[in-house]
Formats: sequence, structure tokens, C-alpha cells
Amino acid sequence: MLLWTRDMDPALLTSAVLITVYIGVGSRLEERKLIVFHGEIYRRYRGRVPALFSVPLAIPHRG
Repeated sequence: MLLWTRDMDPALLTSAVLITVYIGVGSRLEERKLIVFHGEIYRRYRGRVPALFSVPLAIPHRG
């Protein structure tokens, strides 16, 4: 979110968009690798822990 808190010129906007997409895609790819490596143990952990944002009363990730 810090990327999106200031006035932006086209270069800054492009950088913010690319970094945001990179974080989103990278997180999904990392999740897949962790599931392959750790299997059911990681699936249970993922069900208990919020993904990117630790929000009180967050709905557990289903997957």
C-alpha cells in the first residue's frame, strides 16, 4: 500500500503497478511451491493463517 500513497507521474505509476502485480503473482507461485514441498501440513497451516494481511476476524483461506 505504501506504493500508492503519493502523487504519481507515469514512471512511478508504471513501477507501482508492476511491483503490485509481481507481489500478487509471486505470492501465488510461492504458495504452490510450499504446497508441493510441505503438502498437507502446509495446507492446514494456510487454513489457520491469513495470507497477506493480518486482519482481526479475517475469514480463513479456503483452498
